[in-house]
Amino acid sequence: MSKISLHIRLVNKEDKTDLKWETVGIKRDNIIIYNEDTIKVKIDLDKNTLTRENNDYLIELDFNNNKAFYTLKKYLNRLELDLKTKKVETNNENIKINYIINMEKEVEYMYEINYEVVK
Repeated sequence: MSKISLHIRLVNKEDKTDLKWETVGIKRDNIIIYNEDTIKVKIDLDKNTLTRENNDYLIELDFNNNKAFYTLKKYLNRLELDLKTKKVETNNENIKINYIINMEKEVEYMYEINYEVVK
């Protein structure tokens, strides 16, 4: 298990939002885990999956199979979302994913992470 420093960028191409932030996390068995406030984020680099989870919901994105699910924990209601993966690039310490997700309307995102092991 390695402690890592992450530089994250998320671009919403629909409304032109460009968010950037830095945080720390861990990398273990090719899985990256970090927290965004109360949200636990897990990225499996082998399976090309991303999960975001807090006390209220769970979002699961499977970029290899173009599957996405949104679960409201209070109601145990799991909804399948429309996901189209445009590009997944993972190399060394960089991850870049372009995808379109349809919740109420189609929105294209670019999710980019650069990370490095902290000594």
